[in-house]
Amino acid sequence: MPHGTPDYGVTAGIRTTHQMLDLGELAGRLGSPITHDRRGDVMWWDDAECGATKWSSSLTGVGASFGTDTTRARNGRVSYKLRPGNAINDIAQMYRRQPIPVVSRLGLECSFSITGEARQLTFYMSLNAGTTADEWKVRWDSALSQLQYWTVGQVYTVFASNVTLYEDPTLFHTAKLVVDPVNHLYHRFILDGTTYDMHTLLPRGLGVVASPHLYVELREDTLAAVPTGTYIDDIILTQNEPANP
Repeated sequence: MPHGTPDYGVTAGIRTTHQMLDLGELAGRLGSPITHDRRGDVMWWDDAECGATKWSSSLTGVGASFGTDTTRARNGRVSYKLRPGNAINDIAQMYRRQPIPVVSRLGLECSFSITGEARQLTFYMSLNAGTTADEWKVRWDSALSQLQYWTVGQVYTVFASNVTLYEDPTLFHTAKLVVDPVNHLYHRFILDGTTYDMHTLLPRGLGVVASPHLYVELREDTLAAVPTGTYIDDIILTQNEPANP
């Protein structure tokens, strides 16, 4: 009896392999870092392998630093290490500006590996669209085990509690902030396997400047003296993000 379907058919009779219909899956199998959340159209990504020249930094305190590091990596050989200074409340920021292909729902994803000391990690985007401008911030406070968002009133407000993350040299957690500049709203925040719906929350509006652009920033505020810092890898910017869920 004939077995399966013609070799050009989707359901061809194969036993040890399976037809692949998703090009995103193909890219993931070939080494793309874009594997945690594949929604949205990728407009830029950085796996840290080519050095830190794509980023600017702002560092506060003695011992603060930013650059590539071979101690930990999610993929490849290196990650970025973001280390504040040696005093509590010292900070370290990495940031870049990006042209805007289209004003749509935007995403900022990164993976990060933590050490044992207390810290605040902030995921930040702002968009100057030429006629309007907004900023969105989500902060994880490890000491309070909270996720907080930056409000219109310029204060952080809790939107999730009991958020604890495991520390291990091989473990990189993944976070993705999705924002809606069209409707001037937050949209969602993903942390590992949990998605938080934020689509009713308002961002803070900013003053419009002459040249439209997107600004993204990752920041650590240390809550411990002489911190180790945070390892950051596989940073991805997306546009045309779909609506929830």
